[in-house]
Formats: sequence, structure tokens, C-alpha cells
Amino acid sequence: MIDPKLLRTDPDAVARNLARRGFVLDVSALRALEEKRKPWAVEVDRLRAERNANAKAVGMAKARGEDMTALIARGEDLTAKLSRTEAELEGVQRELEQWQLGLPNLLDESVPDGADESCAITWKSVSGSVGSISRPRRASPARASS
Repeated sequence: MIDPKLLRTDPDAVARNLARRGFVLDVSALRALEEKRKPWAVEVDRLRAERNANAKAVGMAKARGEDMTALIARGEDLTAKLSRTEAELEGVQRELEQWQLGLPNLLDESVPDGADESCAITWKSVSGSVGSISRPRRASPARASS
């Protein structure tokens, strides 16, 4: 599966890479799903912060011996809202994940373009040996320095 963060941050680069395999990535559909997910994620974070601040206020009120009824009711309300919002977020995330599972893996730069190995160009040398044409691999930094 492709890294979700990469899909969010650079969908055009992912689309270009997948195009090397002959796969067309619907970037607008991806962005639409992300636009659907992001507000729910922000709201979940906001509700969690508000619930935590309320819980802290309950503890402080208890330490001072004050009435906590309103704070406890507010905490229950926040917990219920958070639960509903998390369910919405999980639904959108499941939809996004299912969509991502249909994507092929990205090709490494050293891999020739094509849907699979049948797209590789094979050649026969004068001596009769068979090989395939591919891009040369770049030396890794560790190998280049040794």
C-alpha cells in the first residue's frame, strides 16, 4: 500500500509514478476524499482537547470542593459528540483506505516503465545469450564512498 502521507502531500508525483505502469490515478477523486477526511480529523482533535480541558476543570473543582454537576454533564456531552465524530472520521478513513488498496505499488526509479515484466525489451547477443534492457542502477551512498 502506498504511504497515505505521500498520497496527501504529493498526489501528482504519485500519479506520474503510477502512469509509468499504465495506471491512471484519479487525483481529483483522491483530493475529494482528503477534503472529506480533513474536517472530521480536525473536529476530532478539537473535541478531544476540549474534553481533556473539561476533565482537568472537573479535577480542579473537586479539589476545591465546588459543585461539579455542570462540568460532569458537559464532559458527558463532549464524550458523546466525540464518539459520533470519531465514527464519521473512521467511515471516511475506511473509504479512503479501500480506495488506496486498489492502487498498485510505486515503481522504483531503477525499474523500467511498463505494467509488468512482459514490457521489458529482450535482446539476443551475437554469442546467443539473452538479456534485457533496463536502466542502470545508481550506486547507493554507502557503496559510492567505498
